[in-house]
Amino acid sequence: MSSDYPLPSYLTIEEALQILQIPLTAGECHGLICGLYCTNSDCDAILATLYAQSDQEDNNEPLIHTSQNDLKELCQMTAHQFADANFGFQLLMPNDEQNLAERSAAIGLWCQGFISGLGEGNINIGQDFKAELQELIADLTEISKIDSNSLNNDEEDEVNFTELVEYVRVAALTIHADLLLENKNVVQELQPDTLH
Repeated sequence: MSSDYPLPSYLTIEEALQILQIPLTAGECHGLICGLYCTNSDCDAILATLYAQSDQEDNNEPLIHTSQNDLKELCQMTAHQFADANFGFQLLMPNDEQNLAERSAAIGLWCQGFISGLGEGNINIGQDFKAELQELIADLTEISKIDSNSLNNDEEDEVNFTELVEYVRVAALTIHADLLLENKNVVQELQPDTLH
């Protein structure tokens, strides 16, 4: 499934993170952005959270600005994908030519980033989540512990990996939609009824 809002490439984001000295992989960064976006749809605030992890001193401005623009594009395209009525949301993963162990490690790190993003967004998984969402978070936590060295790189593992990526994708969409609905309900409850 392709999206009308394509993400920058995995390698572009890896390079941007290295230049900005943000200690995350591209997948983990995207997971973090997605988790934060579930709790706060302000891309500037999300990027500020990312930049706070940087050890970069501003000594090569053009390269730094390009890298910051790459992360901004990642955040904006992620926001568009979450809002896409055609469910075009995609995980930022290494391309299919990479070996299965590398892609499996990336899905684990994506899940770690996503859970961290929810936590940084002050979501209390125990209190703020319905039972179904708690189950999804438990599953994502288990996936974050994936042992990529135990894979055989055969067709069966490849099929299982594809199904796992789809499960994580749908879980992220479900969590985002439920938290968005929950936030709308809270806002509506806080607004007084007005008579016209």
